[in-house]
Amino acid sequence: MRSNRNSKRPDNNREKIIMIASSAFVIAALTMTGIYMRQSSQEEQDNG
Repeated sequence: MRSNRNSKRPDNNREKIIMIASSAFVIAALTMTGIYMRQSSQEEQDNG
């Protein structure tokens, strides 16, 4: 049984790394979108 656990362990670490990287990518994308939207709304206020 221990050999099965050890063989599955790298997969779990890989999944954690993928999940963390995906979460970081989504947070970065949402942050960039928010910054872009705020800049465009400020430009509209300056023009109008």
